[in-house]
Amino acid sequence: MERDSDEEPPVRIDDRADVIPIDEVLGLYTPEDQTITIFTKGIAKVSTLLGVPKTHLRFVVRLHEWAHALMHIGLSEHERLRVNQDETVWPEMLAAATERFRLMDRRLHERLAQLLTLHALKRLRANARAAEARAALDSRIHAFEQLAQRSPTDYRIDKYASVSRERIRDSIGLLNEGGIVGLNAWDRVVTW
Repeated sequence: MERDSDEEPPVRIDDRADVIPIDEVLGLYTPEDQTITIFTKGIAKVSTLLGVPKTHLRFVVRLHEWAHALMHIGLSEHERLRVNQDETVWPEMLAAATERFRLMDRRLHERLAQLLTLHALKRLRANARAAEARAALDSRIHAFEQLAQRSPTDYRIDKYASVSRERIRDSIGLLNEGGIVGLNAWDRVVTW
């Protein structure tokens, strides 16, 4: 579920903030109830700070928070088939996914969410047919880049910008299966 909040975000930044984290300033994914919250006041303030349209920044933040949700409850093809055949297995699968999600290093969460966001934007741009759509996506990519330049270290993905979407997806699968554990192991595998 996704909702907009007109309340002050849990973390506030001032008008001269050099560092702007996405989570708890602009948006938040809550694994306990699988809810995404978009903080409209945070979006308004940061869009002014970055000089980007609110609608484009909001789009980027939504993708970022949906990426967290995907890492939490995204299912492999095998898992989807299993749930479709027997819905009673979902509570157990959700509990296991939530435990994995909570145990994952925060830096890894943020880097993966940023990488998934970047790849989603690039893919949307590559598939856009109308000139208007391409221009809007260029502006959204620009908003992502402006925000990324002011993001905390945990969100930085420069080192991984050339890593393919498939390799990132496969690395998430390895993390979920326990084939790799932690940021350092993920870093070695994904940049190999």
